[in-house]
Amino acid sequence: MFEIFDCVGQAVMNKGVRGLCDFVPGSSYLLDVVGEAYRLIRDRRKAAQLREDIARIAMASTEEAKKIAEEVARKVAAKAKPNEQIALELYLTQIPGAVRASLKRSDDPSGKTVPPDFAVNSSEDLGKLLPQRVPHFRPGAELPGRPGWHLAELLGAGGFGEVWLARHTFIPALRAVKFCTDPLVRTKLTSHEGKVIARVMGQGTHPNVVPLLDAVLDGETPWLMYEYVGGGCLTDLIHRWQKLASAEREEFVIAALHQLATAVGTFHRLAPPIVHRDLKPANILFAKEEGGRRKEESLQLRITDFGIGGVAVDYLRTNTSAGLSMLSMMTGCLETSLRGSYTPLYASPQQRAGNPPDPRDDVHALGVMGFQMLTGRLSEAPGIDAAEDLQDGGVSAGLIALITKCVANKPDRRPKDATDLAEKLTELKGNAKTAPIPKPVIETKPAGTAPSSVKGGQDISVSQNKAEIKPTSPTPNSSVPVKSGQEARAPHNIPTPTPNEGGKVALSPATPVILPSSKWFIPLRAMWFTRSASDADAPWSLHNAKLPGEVTAKGGEIYRLALNPDTTSDAELAKLRSLSGLPGLEAIDLSGCTQVTDAGLMHLAQLRGLKAVGLSETQVTDSGVTLLLTRFPELEAVGLSGVENVSQTVIPYLTRLRKLKVLALPPRADTVDVRVEFTKRRPNCKLM
Repeated sequence: MFEIFDCVGQAVMNKGVRGLCDFVPGSSYLLDVVGEAYRLIRDRRKAAQLREDIARIAMASTEEAKKIAEEVARKVAAKAKPNEQIALELYLTQIPGAVRASLKRSDDPSGKTVPPDFAVNSSEDLGKLLPQRVPHFRPGAELPGRPGWHLAELLGAGGFGEVWLARHTFIPALRAVKFCTDPLVRTKLTSHEGKVIARVMGQGTHPNVVPLLDAVLDGETPWLMYEYVGGGCLTDLIHRWQKLASAEREEFVIAALHQLATAVGTFHRLAPPIVHRDLKPANILFAKEEGGRRKEESLQLRITDFGIGGVAVDYLRTNTSAGLSMLSMMTGCLETSLRGSYTPLYASPQQRAGNPPDPRDDVHALGVMGFQMLTGRLSEAPGIDAAEDLQDGGVSAGLIALITKCVANKPDRRPKDATDLAEKLTELKGNAKTAPIPKPVIETKPAGTAPSSVKGGQDISVSQNKAEIKPTSPTPNSSVPVKSGQEARAPHNIPTPTPNEGGKVALSPATPVILPSSKWFIPLRAMWFTRSASDADAPWSLHNAKLPGEVTAKGGEIYRLALNPDTTSDAELAKLRSLSGLPGLEAIDLSGCTQVTDAGLMHLAQLRGLKAVGLSETQVTDSGVTLLLTRFPELEAVGLSGVENVSQTVIPYLTRLRKLKVLALPPRADTVDVRVEFTKRRPNCKLM
C-alpha cells in the first residue's frame, strides 16, 4: 500500500508539484503524472503484488490514508514549499476513495473488494484508480461569507463538490460544510433548489434529521452548513445487526424504519411535499456517545441531505461520466449526496425514468433499506423472491408484507407517503411478535412413496424425508398433441454448446444424486424432455406424457419443460409454484410465448436449480431479465434471440454468470463490439 502512495507521490514531484497546485481540468498534467506513476509501479511491483496493494488500499480507512499520505509527502516533497506539500498530501489522501469509486459494481457497491478479473495492465487502468484533481480548498482557509469559521479537514470530494469539517473561533460545535463547485449545480442551487433549501431550513429541527443550519447560495462557491454527526452510518449498524437473533434484529429494524419514516413523513405532509430523493444507508447517520459506545436501544438515527437530493439526481442523470467517476476519501460517517447520489439500488422505477419527485420514491428507498437491514445484503435490492428471502431469515409475515409493498414497481401499491408507512410500522410495533411464516411440512410414508391423487387444491410432493404442501391449479382438460414420429426437438432459444445437438441445451456433467422416483402433476400445456444427468452431451428425448398431466421424476435424470406458446401467459406461469421442489427440472423454455412479460418471469423464481432458460420472442424487458439472472447465478444457457425489449443493459449481468456456456444475444445487444468484448470476458461461452 505504501509503495503505491510513494510511486504516485514521486510521480507528482517528477512532473512538478506546482502543476498539482495550479491544476487545470482537461490539461495533460494528470495524464503525465499517471504515466510516470505507472512506470515507477511496474519497476517495483509485480502484477500479483500490485493487485494485493490495490485490495489493501480499497479497505483502507481515512486515518490510514492520511497517515501514509503525510509520510510520503514528507519523504518526497521535503524541499517543496509548505502549500505544495499540503497539496500533495491532500491528493494522496484521496486515493482510497478513488479506488473504491472505480471498483464499485452491482455485487459490491462499496468498492472495497477487488473483482476476480481485475488487473492494472496500462497507465489508463491506473488512471481510473487515482483522484482526478486536488481539492479546491485548504485546511485553515476561512469559510467564505462567515468570519470566524475555518475549514479544518477535508471529509469528502465528489464530482461536483467537496465536504469539509469546519471549526469556529469560539463556538465549540463542529459543522459539516458542503461546497458546490460545479457551475451547473451553482445555477440550480440559486434557482429552484434554493427555494427548496429555504423551505427545509424554515421547518426548524427534527430529532431524526441532520439540520441544515446555514447556507450561502451566491458567490463563486455556494455552500450548505449542516450539524456534524461523527458516529457512523446505517451501513455499520446493518453489519452489526446480522449477529443478532432474527427476532431481536427484527425489533431493531422496525424501530429504525419507524424513526426514519416518521422523519421523512414530516416533509412529505408539507404543501407541496418535500421529497428527499436520495435515501440510502450512507445518508443515515448516528452520533457517538461518551466513551464511543452506544446501546442499540437508544440509537437515534439522523437523515442528512434534505434539500439537495434533487441537485444530485439531476447532476448524475445528465453527467454520466462524472457520476461514474465520483471520488471520495470518506469511509465512515459523512458520506453525502455530494459524493454519490441517486443510487440506482434505492431509486424507484419512476425515479430512474426521470419522473417528477413523488413521496412514494422515498417509500421505495425505505423499503430497500428495510430489506437490507433484515438480510445484511447491502449489495442487493429486493428481487422477485424477496418475500421468500425474508421468510428464510425468520422475518414475521406482517413485516414481509409491508416491505414488499414498499418496493412494488407500481407506485399506487406502495404506502402513499412515509407517514402512512410510519403508521403501519406503529401497528407492527404494537402487535405481539408475529411468528415467522412456517413452511408447511407433513410426515410422509417411507421415501419413494408418492401420492396417487391431488385433493383440495394441494399437491403433496415427496422428498426423501418429508413432504411439502403446495397449492396447484385445477387440471385443464386440454393437452398438447404430439404427432406420431415427431422428432424430439429443443426450442431454438435455448442453444447448445455442441453442434450435433440441434439447438438443445447441454448442461455440465455432474455426479448425480440418486433420489427415489416421485410422481408430479404438471399443470400447464407443455412438452416434457428428459435425459441422463450423467451425460451432458446426450440429446434430449421427448417424453410421451400428455400435459397437463402426470410425470415421474426419476433419480439420475434431468428435465426440460417447453411451454406451449399459444396458451402460456403470465397468469399461467403462476402455476409453476407447484413445481418448486421437482427434482431434476433444470431447463425452462418459453420460446415464442409472446404473452409472457416481466410479471410472468417472476414466477420462475419459485423454481430451484435452473441451469437453462429460453426467452425468445417474449415481451420481457431489461428489468425482468436482470432480476432473473441475479436469482439464478448458476445458469449455463440463456436464450434471448428475438427479445426486442432487452438492451445492452443486461450484458454486464450475463458476464457475471461464471458457468455460462451458451448465449443467444437479444437483437439490440447483438453487435460486433458486444460480441468481441463478451468473448474476451467469457471465452468459454458460445455465442449463437
